[in-house]
Amino acid sequence: MPFNTMVRLMTYSLLSRSSSVAASTCSSGSPSAASVGDAPTVRSFSAESASNCSLLNGSSGAVATTRSNGPAATSANDPSPVRAFSSEPASNYSLLTCNNSVVATTRLNAPVPVSANGASTVRSFSSEGASKSMQVLPQQCLDSIDTHFPGALPVPVFLDALKESMNARFGWTRKNSIPSMALCRDEFSANLIREVQARWGLPFLFSSLGGLIHAGPSGVAAMASHAPNFDGIERFLIIGVSHIGMLPSGELGACHRAGQVTASSCSPMETPTCGALRVFEGKLHSEAGFVPTEGDTEVNLLAQRLLPSIDMNNKPKIIELTKMVSQNIYKDLLKVAKQAIQYPEKQQAAIISGVQIHAPEHMELIYLDKCHMYGGQEECLWPLPEE
Repeated sequence: MPFNTMVRLMTYSLLSRSSSVAASTCSSGSPSAASVGDAPTVRSFSAESASNCSLLNGSSGAVATTRSNGPAATSANDPSPVRAFSSEPASNYSLLTCNNSVVATTRLNAPVPVSANGASTVRSFSSEGASKSMQVLPQQCLDSIDTHFPGALPVPVFLDALKESMNARFGWTRKNSIPSMALCRDEFSANLIREVQARWGLPFLFSSLGGLIHAGPSGVAAMASHAPNFDGIERFLIIGVSHIGMLPSGELGACHRAGQVTASSCSPMETPTCGALRVFEGKLHSEAGFVPTEGDTEVNLLAQRLLPSIDMNNKPKIIELTKMVSQNIYKDLLKVAKQAIQYPEKQQAAIISGVQIHAPEHMELIYLDKCHMYGGQEECLWPLPEE
Protein backbone atom coordinates (compact mmCIF):
# COMPACT_ATOMS: atom_id res chain seq x y z
CA MET A 1 0.00 0.00 0.00
CA PRO A 2 1.38 3.44 -0.84
CA PHE A 3 2.80 5.07 2.25
CA ASN A 4 0.92 8.33 1.78
CA THR A 5 -2.33 6.35 1.84
CA MET A 6 -1.37 4.67 5.09
CA VAL A 7 -0.42 7.94 6.73
CA ARG A 8 -3.60 9.59 5.53
CA LEU A 9 -5.58 6.80 7.10
CA MET A 10 -3.76 6.72 10.39
CA THR A 11 -3.27 10.40 11.22
CA TYR A 12 -5.31 13.42 12.13
CA SER A 13 -5.15 16.59 10.07
CA LEU A 14 -3.18 18.73 12.51
CA LEU A 15 -2.30 22.37 13.06
CA SER A 16 0.64 23.43 15.19
CA ARG A 17 1.59 26.37 17.38
CA SER A 18 5.25 27.10 18.09
CA SER A 19 6.23 23.68 16.79
CA SER A 20 4.02 21.88 19.26
CA VAL A 21 0.98 19.76 18.58
CA ALA A 22 -2.37 19.71 20.27
CA ALA A 23 -3.60 16.16 20.16
CA SER A 24 -7.28 15.61 19.97
CA THR A 25 -10.44 13.64 20.59
CA CYS A 26 -14.02 13.84 19.43
CA SER A 27 -15.49 14.03 22.95
CA SER A 28 -18.10 16.74 23.03
CA GLY A 29 -18.44 19.53 25.55
CA SER A 30 -14.85 19.57 26.77
CA PRO A 31 -13.42 22.81 28.12
CA SER A 32 -10.69 24.56 26.17
CA ALA A 33 -7.20 24.51 27.57
CA ALA A 34 -5.56 27.79 28.49
CA SER A 35 -2.59 26.84 26.38
CA VAL A 36 -1.37 23.94 24.30
CA GLY A 37 0.81 22.71 27.14
CA ASP A 38 -1.86 23.13 29.78
CA ALA A 39 -1.68 19.57 31.08
CA PRO A 40 -4.21 19.86 33.96
CA THR A 41 -7.09 20.45 31.52
CA VAL A 42 -5.91 17.96 28.98
CA ARG A 43 -8.21 15.07 28.11
CA SER A 44 -7.81 11.64 26.54
CA PHE A 45 -7.86 10.66 22.89
CA SER A 46 -10.92 9.47 21.03
CA ALA A 47 -11.18 6.21 19.15
CA GLU A 48 -13.25 7.87 16.44
CA SER A 49 -11.88 7.91 12.94
CA ALA A 50 -9.43 10.72 12.39
CA SER A 51 -11.14 11.70 9.16
CA ASN A 52 -14.13 12.92 11.17
CA CYS A 53 -12.10 15.64 12.85
CA SER A 54 -10.34 18.85 11.91
CA LEU A 55 -8.35 21.32 14.00
CA LEU A 56 -9.18 24.76 15.26
CA ASN A 57 -6.27 27.07 16.05
CA GLY A 58 -7.58 29.90 18.21
CA SER A 59 -6.10 33.32 18.83
CA SER A 60 -5.54 32.44 22.47
CA GLY A 61 -3.07 29.77 21.42
CA ALA A 62 -5.25 26.85 22.44
CA VAL A 63 -5.62 24.27 19.74
CA ALA A 64 -8.64 21.99 19.74
CA THR A 65 -10.58 19.83 17.30
CA THR A 66 -14.00 19.97 15.74
CA ARG A 67 -15.87 17.51 13.61
CA SER A 68 -15.13 18.10 9.95
CA ASN A 69 -18.85 18.03 9.23
CA GLY A 70 -19.80 20.00 12.33
CA PRO A 71 -20.35 23.71 12.87
CA ALA A 72 -17.31 25.93 12.75
CA ALA A 73 -16.20 27.33 16.08
CA THR A 74 -15.89 31.09 16.36
CA SER A 75 -12.90 30.83 18.66
CA ALA A 76 -10.83 28.31 20.57
CA ASN A 77 -12.93 29.14 23.62
CA ASP A 78 -16.19 28.17 21.92
CA PRO A 79 -16.91 24.91 23.77
CA SER A 80 -19.82 23.57 21.72
CA PRO A 81 -17.94 22.03 18.80
CA VAL A 82 -14.54 21.93 20.45
CA ARG A 83 -13.17 18.53 21.35
CA ALA A 84 -10.80 17.60 24.13
CA PHE A 85 -7.04 17.50 24.34
CA SER A 86 -4.64 14.63 24.81
CA SER A 87 -4.03 13.20 28.25
CA GLU A 88 -0.36 13.72 27.51
CA PRO A 89 1.00 17.27 27.24
CA ALA A 90 0.94 18.40 23.63
CA SER A 91 4.40 19.85 24.06
CA ASN A 92 5.74 16.29 23.82
CA TYR A 93 4.94 16.25 20.13
CA SER A 94 6.13 18.02 17.01
CA LEU A 95 4.69 18.13 13.51
CA LEU A 96 5.75 16.41 10.33
CA THR A 97 4.10 17.57 7.10
CA CYS A 98 4.29 16.46 3.51
CA ASN A 99 3.11 18.61 0.60
CA ASN A 100 0.75 20.39 2.96
CA SER A 101 -1.55 17.38 2.99
CA VAL A 102 -0.01 14.47 4.89
CA VAL A 103 0.43 15.42 8.53
CA ALA A 104 1.65 13.18 11.31
CA THR A 105 3.17 13.64 14.76
CA THR A 106 6.49 12.65 16.20
CA ARG A 107 7.71 12.73 19.76
CA LEU A 108 10.12 15.57 20.36
CA ASN A 109 12.62 13.12 21.79
CA ALA A 110 12.28 10.72 18.86
CA PRO A 111 14.66 10.59 15.90
CA VAL A 112 13.83 13.24 13.32
CA PRO A 113 12.64 11.56 10.10
CA VAL A 114 14.59 12.33 6.98
CA SER A 115 11.34 12.92 5.10
CA ALA A 116 7.62 12.44 5.46
CA ASN A 117 8.14 9.07 3.86
CA GLY A 118 10.14 7.91 6.86
CA ALA A 119 7.40 5.51 7.81
CA SER A 120 9.19 4.13 10.84
CA THR A 121 9.03 7.43 12.73
CA VAL A 122 5.46 8.40 11.87
CA ARG A 123 3.01 8.40 14.76
CA SER A 124 -0.71 7.75 14.72
CA PHE A 125 -3.62 8.03 17.15
CA SER A 126 -5.61 5.41 19.03
CA SER A 127 -8.28 5.18 21.71
CA GLU A 128 -5.55 5.10 24.35
CA GLY A 129 -3.80 8.25 23.22
CA ALA A 130 -1.13 8.97 20.65
CA SER A 131 -0.24 5.54 19.32
CA LYS A 132 3.45 5.96 18.65
CA SER A 133 5.12 4.23 15.77
CA MET A 134 7.13 1.12 16.35
CA GLN A 135 10.26 3.27 16.22
CA VAL A 136 9.71 4.31 19.84
CA LEU A 137 10.26 0.71 20.91
CA PRO A 138 13.72 -0.35 22.10
CA GLN A 139 15.84 -1.81 19.32
CA GLN A 140 15.78 -5.23 20.99
CA CYS A 141 11.98 -5.19 20.73
CA LEU A 142 12.12 -4.32 17.04
CA ASP A 143 14.62 -7.12 16.49
CA SER A 144 12.38 -9.58 18.33
CA ILE A 145 9.36 -8.56 16.25
CA ASP A 146 11.32 -8.89 13.00
CA THR A 147 12.48 -12.35 14.05
CA HIS A 148 9.24 -13.84 15.36
CA PHE A 149 6.40 -11.69 14.01
CA PRO A 150 7.72 -10.00 10.85
CA GLY A 151 5.34 -7.48 9.34
CA ALA A 152 3.44 -6.83 12.57
CA LEU A 153 1.60 -3.49 12.48
CA PRO A 154 0.31 -1.05 15.07
CA VAL A 155 -3.34 -2.00 15.60
CA PRO A 156 -4.77 1.45 14.68
CA VAL A 157 -2.80 1.56 11.43
CA PHE A 158 -4.11 -1.82 10.33
CA LEU A 159 -7.72 -1.25 11.38
CA ASP A 160 -7.96 2.21 9.82
CA ALA A 161 -6.58 1.03 6.50
CA LEU A 162 -8.72 -2.11 6.51
CA LYS A 163 -11.90 -0.18 7.28
CA GLU A 164 -11.41 2.30 4.47
CA SER A 165 -10.54 -0.46 2.03
CA MET A 166 -13.58 -2.57 2.95
CA ASN A 167 -15.81 0.45 2.59
CA ALA A 168 -14.39 1.32 -0.83
CA ARG A 169 -14.31 -2.23 -2.17
CA PHE A 170 -17.34 -3.88 -0.58
CA GLY A 171 -19.47 -1.10 0.86
CA TRP A 172 -18.95 -2.17 4.48
CA THR A 173 -19.61 0.48 7.12
CA ARG A 174 -20.06 0.67 10.86
CA LYS A 175 -23.83 0.93 10.37
CA ASN A 176 -24.35 -2.03 8.05
CA SER A 177 -22.13 -4.67 9.69
CA ILE A 178 -21.57 -6.36 13.02
CA PRO A 179 -18.13 -7.14 14.46
CA SER A 180 -17.47 -10.26 16.50
CA MET A 181 -14.25 -11.15 18.27
CA ALA A 182 -12.55 -14.22 19.67
CA LEU A 183 -9.76 -13.34 22.06
CA CYS A 184 -8.42 -14.07 25.50
CA ARG A 185 -10.13 -12.87 28.68
CA ASP A 186 -6.96 -10.95 29.63
CA GLU A 187 -7.70 -7.27 30.28
CA PHE A 188 -4.96 -6.32 27.80
CA SER A 189 -7.16 -7.84 25.08
CA ALA A 190 -9.60 -5.00 25.76
CA ASN A 191 -7.18 -2.67 23.95
CA LEU A 192 -8.03 -4.41 20.69
CA ILE A 193 -11.72 -4.52 21.57
CA ARG A 194 -11.75 -0.75 22.03
CA GLU A 195 -10.02 -0.16 18.72
CA VAL A 196 -12.49 -2.39 16.88
CA GLN A 197 -15.45 -0.85 18.69
CA ALA A 198 -14.29 2.63 17.68
CA ARG A 199 -14.45 1.72 14.01
CA TRP A 200 -17.18 -0.93 13.78
CA GLY A 201 -19.34 -0.60 16.90
CA LEU A 202 -19.81 -2.89 19.88
CA PRO A 203 -18.51 -6.39 19.09
CA PHE A 204 -20.13 -9.71 19.92
CA LEU A 205 -17.53 -11.48 22.07
CA PHE A 206 -16.50 -15.12 21.70
CA SER A 207 -14.00 -14.89 24.56
CA SER A 208 -12.18 -17.63 26.44
CA LEU A 209 -8.80 -18.16 28.07
CA GLY A 210 -6.39 -18.26 25.14
CA GLY A 211 -9.00 -17.03 22.65
CA LEU A 212 -10.51 -20.24 21.29
CA ILE A 213 -14.23 -20.28 20.54
CA HIS A 214 -16.45 -22.49 22.67
CA ALA A 215 -19.79 -20.78 21.99
CA GLY A 216 -21.08 -23.47 19.65
CA PRO A 217 -23.91 -23.13 17.13
CA SER A 218 -26.14 -21.29 19.60
CA GLY A 219 -23.52 -18.62 20.18
CA VAL A 220 -22.94 -18.19 16.45
CA ALA A 221 -26.68 -17.99 15.82
CA ALA A 222 -26.98 -15.31 18.48
CA MET A 223 -24.25 -13.23 16.83
CA ALA A 224 -25.73 -13.67 13.37
CA SER A 225 -29.18 -12.65 14.58
CA HIS A 226 -27.81 -9.28 15.73
CA ALA A 227 -26.47 -8.20 12.32
CA PRO A 228 -27.97 -5.12 10.61
CA ASN A 229 -30.04 -6.03 7.55
CA PHE A 230 -31.68 -2.77 6.51
CA ASP A 231 -30.13 -2.87 3.03
CA GLY A 232 -30.90 -6.54 2.46
CA ILE A 233 -27.40 -7.83 3.27
CA GLU A 234 -25.99 -9.04 6.58
CA ARG A 235 -22.27 -8.49 7.07
CA PHE A 236 -20.18 -10.29 9.70
CA LEU A 237 -16.70 -9.05 10.63
CA ILE A 238 -15.13 -11.99 12.48
CA ILE A 239 -11.81 -11.28 14.24
CA GLY A 240 -9.85 -13.78 16.30
CA VAL A 241 -6.39 -13.51 17.81
CA SER A 242 -4.14 -15.19 20.29
CA HIS A 243 -1.92 -12.82 22.25
CA ILE A 244 1.54 -12.48 23.73
CA GLY A 245 3.31 -9.95 25.91
CA MET A 246 6.67 -8.31 25.31
CA LEU A 247 9.17 -6.89 27.78
CA PRO A 248 11.43 -3.89 27.06
CA SER A 249 14.26 -6.41 26.65
CA GLY A 250 12.42 -7.86 23.65
CA GLU A 251 11.61 -11.08 25.50
CA LEU A 252 8.25 -12.48 24.46
CA GLY A 253 5.76 -14.20 26.76
CA ALA A 254 5.59 -11.66 29.57
CA CYS A 255 4.82 -7.99 30.09
CA HIS A 256 4.66 -5.26 32.70
CA ARG A 257 1.28 -4.27 34.12
CA ALA A 258 0.41 -1.00 35.81
CA GLY A 259 0.80 -1.12 39.57
CA GLN A 260 2.59 -4.48 39.71
CA VAL A 261 6.04 -4.37 41.33
CA THR A 262 8.35 -6.90 42.92
CA ALA A 263 8.32 -7.01 46.71
CA SER A 264 12.11 -6.92 47.00
CA SER A 265 13.02 -3.98 44.76
CA CYS A 266 9.71 -2.36 43.76
CA SER A 267 10.79 -2.74 40.15
CA PRO A 268 8.15 -3.63 37.52
CA MET A 269 6.94 -7.20 37.82
CA GLU A 270 7.09 -9.49 34.80
CA THR A 271 3.66 -11.09 34.31
CA PRO A 272 3.25 -14.16 32.07
CA THR A 273 1.19 -13.26 29.00
CA CYS A 274 -0.79 -15.18 27.81
CA GLY A 275 -1.14 -16.51 31.35
CA ALA A 276 -3.35 -19.46 30.42
CA LEU A 277 -0.96 -20.51 27.66
CA ARG A 278 2.01 -20.21 30.01
CA VAL A 279 0.19 -22.54 32.43
CA PHE A 280 -0.26 -25.03 29.62
CA GLU A 281 3.38 -24.59 28.56
CA GLY A 282 4.60 -25.23 32.09
CA LYS A 283 2.61 -28.44 32.41
CA LEU A 284 3.56 -29.55 28.92
CA HIS A 285 7.28 -29.29 29.73
CA SER A 286 6.97 -30.83 33.19
CA GLU A 287 8.15 -34.35 33.88
CA ALA A 288 4.56 -35.57 34.16
CA GLY A 289 3.43 -33.75 31.03
CA PHE A 290 0.08 -32.02 30.79
CA VAL A 291 -2.42 -33.46 33.25
CA PRO A 292 -5.89 -31.86 33.25
CA THR A 293 -6.89 -30.11 36.45
CA GLU A 294 -10.45 -30.68 37.54
CA GLY A 295 -12.51 -27.55 37.17
CA ASP A 296 -9.92 -25.74 35.04
CA THR A 297 -12.27 -26.02 32.09
CA GLU A 298 -10.90 -23.53 29.60
CA VAL A 299 -7.23 -24.45 30.04
CA ASN A 300 -8.22 -28.11 29.66
CA LEU A 301 -10.08 -27.27 26.46
CA LEU A 302 -7.04 -25.32 25.25
CA ALA A 303 -4.86 -28.35 25.87
CA GLN A 304 -7.36 -30.62 24.16
CA ARG A 305 -7.05 -28.56 20.99
CA LEU A 306 -3.26 -28.19 21.02
CA LEU A 307 -1.97 -31.57 22.20
CA PRO A 308 -2.88 -33.61 19.07
CA SER A 309 -0.58 -31.45 16.91
CA ILE A 310 2.39 -31.32 19.32
CA ASP A 311 5.51 -33.43 18.79
CA MET A 312 6.35 -34.66 22.28
CA ASN A 313 9.96 -35.08 21.24
CA ASN A 314 10.15 -31.43 20.28
CA LYS A 315 7.77 -29.58 22.57
CA PRO A 316 7.09 -25.97 21.51
CA LYS A 317 7.71 -22.96 23.72
CA ILE A 318 5.49 -19.92 24.20
CA ILE A 319 6.09 -18.21 20.84
CA GLU A 320 5.27 -21.28 18.78
CA LEU A 321 2.37 -22.15 21.08
CA THR A 322 0.96 -18.66 20.54
CA LYS A 323 1.07 -19.17 16.78
CA MET A 324 -0.52 -22.60 17.16
CA VAL A 325 -3.39 -21.07 19.10
CA SER A 326 -3.83 -18.46 16.36
CA GLN A 327 -4.06 -21.21 13.76
CA ASN A 328 -6.68 -23.02 15.82
CA ILE A 329 -8.62 -19.80 16.30
CA TYR A 330 -8.67 -19.40 12.52
CA LYS A 331 -10.27 -22.83 12.22
CA ASP A 332 -12.88 -21.67 14.73
CA LEU A 333 -13.51 -18.50 12.73
CA LEU A 334 -14.12 -20.54 9.60
CA LYS A 335 -16.71 -22.59 11.49
CA VAL A 336 -18.37 -19.40 12.70
CA ALA A 337 -18.54 -18.03 9.16
CA LYS A 338 -19.86 -21.30 7.77
CA GLN A 339 -22.56 -21.50 10.43
CA ALA A 340 -23.48 -17.81 10.17
CA ILE A 341 -23.86 -17.71 6.40
CA GLN A 342 -27.02 -19.56 5.50
CA TYR A 343 -27.90 -17.44 2.46
CA PRO A 344 -24.70 -16.49 0.57
CA GLU A 345 -26.52 -14.05 -1.68
CA LYS A 346 -27.66 -12.07 1.36
CA GLN A 347 -24.82 -12.59 3.82
CA GLN A 348 -21.09 -11.78 3.81
CA ALA A 349 -18.26 -12.52 6.22
CA ALA A 350 -14.73 -11.18 6.59
CA ILE A 351 -12.26 -13.24 8.62
CA ILE A 352 -9.18 -11.82 10.35
CA SER A 353 -6.85 -13.92 12.50
CA GLY A 354 -3.40 -13.46 13.94
CA VAL A 355 -1.54 -12.54 17.11
CA GLN A 356 -2.02 -9.48 19.28
CA ILE A 357 1.31 -8.31 20.71
CA HIS A 358 1.37 -6.19 23.87
CA ALA A 359 4.58 -4.24 23.34
CA PRO A 360 6.20 -1.69 25.67
CA GLU A 361 5.25 2.00 25.41
CA HIS A 362 1.55 1.00 25.56
CA MET A 363 1.78 -0.11 21.96
CA GLU A 364 -0.54 -2.79 20.61
CA LEU A 365 0.56 -4.61 17.47
CA ILE A 366 -1.14 -7.18 15.31
CA TYR A 367 0.62 -9.94 13.41
CA LEU A 368 -1.70 -11.13 10.66
CA ASP A 369 -2.14 -14.80 9.84
CA LYS A 370 -5.28 -14.69 7.69
CA CYS A 371 -7.32 -11.76 6.39
CA HIS A 372 -9.91 -12.51 3.71
CA MET A 373 -13.56 -12.56 2.72
CA TYR A 374 -15.21 -15.90 3.38
CA GLY A 375 -16.80 -17.89 0.60
CA GLY A 376 -16.46 -17.74 -3.15
CA GLN A 377 -12.84 -17.13 -4.06
CA GLU A 378 -12.06 -16.01 -0.50
CA GLU A 379 -10.76 -12.65 -1.69
CA CYS A 380 -7.70 -11.48 0.22
CA LEU A 381 -8.16 -8.31 2.27
CA TRP A 382 -4.52 -7.68 3.19
CA PRO A 383 -2.17 -6.42 1.91
CA LEU A 384 -4.40 -3.75 0.46
CA PRO A 385 -4.48 -3.39 -3.32
CA GLU A 386 -2.34 -0.65 -4.78
CA GLU A 387 -4.22 2.50 -5.70
